[in-house]
Amino acid sequence: MTSVLPEGQTGTVSVYDISGRIVQSFPAGGSSSAVVRETGLYIVRLVTDSGLVENRRVALVR
Repeated sequence: MTSVLPEGQTGTVSVYDISGRIVQSFPAGGSSSAVVRETGLYIVRLVTDSGLVENRRVALVR
């Protein structure tokens, strides 16, 4: 996964399973690898320190 933030902003990317449990979290603003072992639906959430919140649904199919 890659997240791009405007210069000077920081944030967090979190991956949740469909039941709302957090799978992994890491700092935003670069390239990171999320380890997801199970097929299913996930929500990827970007939250910046300035209050921006972006959600994306991701389906992992193997």
